[in-house]
Amino acid sequence: MTERQPGIDFPVFSFAVTTGHGKPLHVSLSADVLADMFRSVPDSPEMGWLFDLAARHPAMKVRGAVARYENLSPKTVRLLAEDPCIQIRRQLVSSPAFKRYADTPTVLQLAASDPSVAEELAEHLYDFTFCDVGRVEAELGVHPDPSVRSFLANNGQASLRMLALLAHDLDPGVASFARRQMRARFENCGDRDETVAPF
Repeated sequence: MTERQPGIDFPVFSFAVTTGHGKPLHVSLSADVLADMFRSVPDSPEMGWLFDLAARHPAMKVRGAVARYENLSPKTVRLLAEDPCIQIRRQLVSSPAFKRYADTPTVLQLAASDPSVAEELAEHLYDFTFCDVGRVEAELGVHPDPSVRSFLANNGQASLRMLALLAHDLDPGVASFARRQMRARFENCGDRDETVAPF
């Protein structure tokens, strides 16, 4: 495997010290310093290029410092969605930028990557605007890990059709959560026009 080259495959951050005599002295910044710096940078569109550089840094703590930010570019979102670290992908799922830019294949890929990431998706799914929420909901509803289905059953925005399916889940905890949500939902007359199976 080819060794990654600093400054070519990932950015190198440093600051320059000048005394007025000779060449400036460049001092590299540690991952801890960089992470603190990125956490203090305003989460604004003008900083998008800087967030992209942070997302390419080899240190997880630096990438994690920006993973939840709202003003990530679509390119940065795609980059972080492929991050090898589960924690980074979990943080990204709750980012407003991810909810705004993530397409259906990306969301499904993340859902299949790790149950803890799928749990985050089940919790935030109905805030997504760019993917096919119904398709993702259907995949999460049959996820092999019951904790993921529990998160979906506990989501107050889950469709009644999905809750009806989960109300008959083989896991008693999932089924209980879904039935509780359905009872609460049927107290709202506005939901009665949606056709669901009895529970």
